Amino acid sequence: MKSSKYILDASALLASIYNEKSKVDMVHYIENSSMHYFNVSEVLNVLHRCGMEMSLASDIVKSLVRSFLPCTYDNAYKAAEIKQKYKHLGISAGDSFCISSSIQYQIPVVTADKAWKEITEISNNLILIR
Repeated sequence: MKSSKYILDASALLASIYNEKSKVDMVHYIENSSMHYFNVSEVLNVLHRCGMEMSLASDIVKSLVRSFLPCTYDNAYKAAEIKQKYKHLGISAGDSFCISSSIQYQIPVVTADKAWKEITEISNNLILIR
């Protein structure tokens, strides 16, 4: 991982792509973030489902996100623990990998998902954009 200051969740990137209102400077967070490949897949899927061609969606994501996080066994294990522990929040597999990466790298995660306030493992490393 490049020396990123933040981990970017799919919801935050999608909010920025769709120019949704944010209480933070999204340009700053995007420019200084890494994104997990699982979250990239979620963003591409949502953009395509909403009618965007995959090639354009891919170009947009690659132009915005400068650093990508790989999946390690430890990351996958922690993601599975997080997904089970917080299943009542309805977090996706991508969410759980994003959260586990924040824990693994000990850097803040940027999200639009207010339900993440309940995740105690990242409560001190959580940046809500709305």
